[in-house]
Amino acid sequence: MKNKYKYMKKILHYLNLLLNVSNHEWARIIFAWTLKLIIHIAFVMGSTIILAIFVDNEGIDKLPLMYIISAILVIMGSGIFAFLLEKYSKKSQILSMTFFSALLFAFSATLSDSSWLFYGSFFIALSFFIAQINIILALFIEEMFSPLESERTFPIIESSEPIGGIIAGIILTILVKYNHFHAINLLYVIAGILLIVFPIFFLFQRFGNKVPKLESKEEHENKDHSQLDAIKKGVRHIKGVPFLKSMFLIVFLQFSLVNLIEYQYTYVLDSELAAQQASSSHVESSHGRADALTHGLAFWHVMFSIVTFFSQILSGSRLQRHFGVIKTLQLHPIVNFISGIFTLISFGYGPAAFLRYGAAITSRGVFEVTGVIHRTSYHASFYALKRSIREQVKEFMEGVARPFGIIFGTSILMIILFVVPIQHQNTAISLSILIGMITMTMALSKMKKQYTLLAKKNLQASRNPIDKIEAVEILAQNGHQNVSGILGKNLFDKQHDVVVKSILQTLKRTNDHESLSDILKLLRSKKAHIQYEAIQTLSSFSQLNEFLKSHSFTKHRILELLKEVFLTTKSKKIKSEVVQVLKNIHHSETIPFLLSILENEDESLVADGVYVCGLFDDISISHYIEKHLSSEHPRLKSAAIQALWRFPNYRLKVLVQLTKMIESKEIEMRISGIHTIGLIGAIQETKRLERMLKTADEKEQMYIYFVLARFGFDEYLPRIIELLFHKEEHILEYSKKYIQKLPHDVYKKMHNLLVHEVSHKIHSLLLQAKTSILENMKTLHLKELQGLYELIAETKEILKIEEELKTR
Repeated sequence: MKNKYKYMKKILHYLNLLLNVSNHEWARIIFAWTLKLIIHIAFVMGSTIILAIFVDNEGIDKLPLMYIISAILVIMGSGIFAFLLEKYSKKSQILSMTFFSALLFAFSATLSDSSWLFYGSFFIALSFFIAQINIILALFIEEMFSPLESERTFPIIESSEPIGGIIAGIILTILVKYNHFHAINLLYVIAGILLIVFPIFFLFQRFGNKVPKLESKEEHENKDHSQLDAIKKGVRHIKGVPFLKSMFLIVFLQFSLVNLIEYQYTYVLDSELAAQQASSSHVESSHGRADALTHGLAFWHVMFSIVTFFSQILSGSRLQRHFGVIKTLQLHPIVNFISGIFTLISFGYGPAAFLRYGAAITSRGVFEVTGVIHRTSYHASFYALKRSIREQVKEFMEGVARPFGIIFGTSILMIILFVVPIQHQNTAISLSILIGMITMTMALSKMKKQYTLLAKKNLQASRNPIDKIEAVEILAQNGHQNVSGILGKNLFDKQHDVVVKSILQTLKRTNDHESLSDILKLLRSKKAHIQYEAIQTLSSFSQLNEFLKSHSFTKHRILELLKEVFLTTKSKKIKSEVVQVLKNIHHSETIPFLLSILENEDESLVADGVYVCGLFDDISISHYIEKHLSSEHPRLKSAAIQALWRFPNYRLKVLVQLTKMIESKEIEMRISGIHTIGLIGAIQETKRLERMLKTADEKEQMYIYFVLARFGFDEYLPRIIELLFHKEEHILEYSKKYIQKLPHDVYKKMHNLLVHEVSHKIHSLLLQAKTSILENMKTLHLKELQGLYELIAETKEILKIEEELKTR
């Protein structure tokens, strides 16, 4: 039993690493995921059943009326519940609305499926209550997690929707096809599924408490505004920002096309069903057609949900990284335009019913699958807006553009059905869809430049460093033009340090040599850390030497500035980085310059020179550095070992000197030896290091843990986490510094564990502070939070705290 428990614990550990979550988050993730799953199952089942019953009773030509009623009820619900949201808790609203919707579904099942009372109670349950539960549930779940946790947990929670769609479709298929349930009787099943929400709340109620987030008073006050206020402000913002005008058009068009595609899809399924029944001698029951249509809709919903789920996991974020936000948004209308042409052509062939069937199914599936990718990029595009207006614009898009788009699209559908001859109606619908997709594509083409200009404006005009950092992150995405030029103009000494650092990190990724002149200006910065970042950026440029061959003046200027920095800086770290750049550009003066460093009286500087010489794959360097193997200076001896380790002829001599370092009576020499084992990858020394752990003092143990972690011994990672919360300053500072030097795969594991631990501590600290508003927090709590966010380099949160601490 004990071994089984250990085995399960190990599985959970690897599952946590795979999904990037921690033990203390699982209860809340399961709670949130299950709630979303149940509500989505009920929504999909309800939508499918009402669609089938309505088409069976009223006919396919009356379907637009159902769309209009549904949209109006959603708008009414948004207005009413926006008012109630200010007066009652989200938990109370979710439970009460779930109860009433379950009651209405059960009540509807007792009525005749053609009565106005049946339709009224069903539509209120689905479009009035369930639609609003989805909105309030999203806000409720958001409050269960801190911002740091939400980045990792929300993708898992969002997977509940496609899985819910699959489960709903399977339930409908099994009950209708194999157990011969009538569609109307399935409403009891929906009511029962909804009631599961109550025991879930009872089991997990302690995890439903609000977790306070880090925010300013201004942000807190903005959250307290009603939805109507947010929409009014959203209108003002949209009027003044061209990018948002285009975004409004995109959202409006996207939702105006939903019901056109849905109608065409339902029409084809219904026609196929009618044809099957006409050719069959079997007499259907009074509910037969509705049941068969329910089964057909459910089956295809399962198929669409499966494809959506895998596309969400496998391609969504990859497409966005490769193409950028706007180009990924463009994929949706372009792919749907191609699908729409196929549908248009298929309706031109009268006898070929199978072509129409295949085209309509494909069109509906393509729209749903690409819609998921479109929605992800749509939400990502909001980061181009200032944080202060982001939520207001979102509410305007969801509260105005979306429902009015649905009403507009349904109105177009009704006009087509009333005006166009029946034999040409689907052709007219296909043409309308194609026109909508072309308009979306054109609007998105225009948005590319607007997106770049908006980020540029925020970078240059905003006074808030967080807005500037987010603007840099936007410009770092693929799809922008002249990024290096825009970023380079914002590289100046008076710019906020974190903004300069963010720009330099982006320039490392863009690797554009045209930004060299802007980077070189920072080499004369009075801030040592900015100088270091600038030199590191130069060092990271690939093909720098090739570029400088045809840019002699730039090369001369780089050499002058690097030598000037080398002679004036007191930072040994900067001196070492300067030598690294000189080595990269293969300048004829580099070797004499390095040899002059080796003759310097400062042994620490000589150690830097020896280390850099070791980067050259030339055994002749041994002539200049072998003598330093016997040095009594720990850093110099270590540098000589590292430089000569790459040459097999020197391995034995190096190992002898390494053993002397580890067995030295001087602690600094022993520590340097331990550190060197990790740097040269002498994994054969693992057993020796593990033996040393038993007798080593705390400082030596720290170095051993890092070396063993570097060698892939994951069991020592939790020990390193403990070091990062150590009370002794020197251990804490070294641990922070060395964690950055771990190999990428080890660092990633380490960082994931650290984020989990920090998330947990922040979560506890905010609850202890009993407030989420920065201005109301004690200075002690703010400083603790600052230290925690610094451990995981959460720059935006650090800046918020710094701004508040400056006022005290």
